[in-house]
Amino acid sequence: MANFHAAGLNNEATQLEMAGDFAASEAKYLEALQIRRSAPGIPDISVALTLNALGELYLKMGRLDDAERMLIDADAIRSDEDDFDCACTRDNIGRLYEMKGDFDKAKEWRLKGLENNHMLCSNFDCPKSSLCQFSSRTKLSVCARCKCAYYCGKECQRKDFKRHKLFCRGLPAATN
Repeated sequence: MANFHAAGLNNEATQLEMAGDFAASEAKYLEALQIRRSAPGIPDISVALTLNALGELYLKMGRLDDAERMLIDADAIRSDEDDFDCACTRDNIGRLYEMKGDFDKAKEWRLKGLENNHMLCSNFDCPKSSLCQFSSRTKLSVCARCKCAYYCGKECQRKDFKRHKLFCRGLPAATN
């Protein structure tokens, strides 16, 4: 019963987030997280889903250290799964490090699913992601400038450019 209550809180938090009420959304996610962490018998994946959602919210709020804590915790729970949800968390962590200007870490996190072709397009609103479809690394193009964002096509890269251009910087030139 506790997990159903927490799921309802997650749904409320999502609605509040979509309405732009980030503070109220955060409160609902934190309440859901507290329930899921304390109630017996709730699967770890439920905790990871709330941690990931809260991490995404913190990214939107620009609270990068809080986002990092939530997303790394979510990954620690789901890393053995290597499923679509895990790939979403890895891409969120890649987005986090992209925002922090650490392109090497962003690339490292986004490539973690490479061996199983469990990578995602870096466009958060990619149509493949809404269908829970992975992309093969060989079918993804990489941002020519920063080398840490991967796209399934020019349309997704174009749609993500408004967000990505805020953080994208070319790699420093090699010194001789």
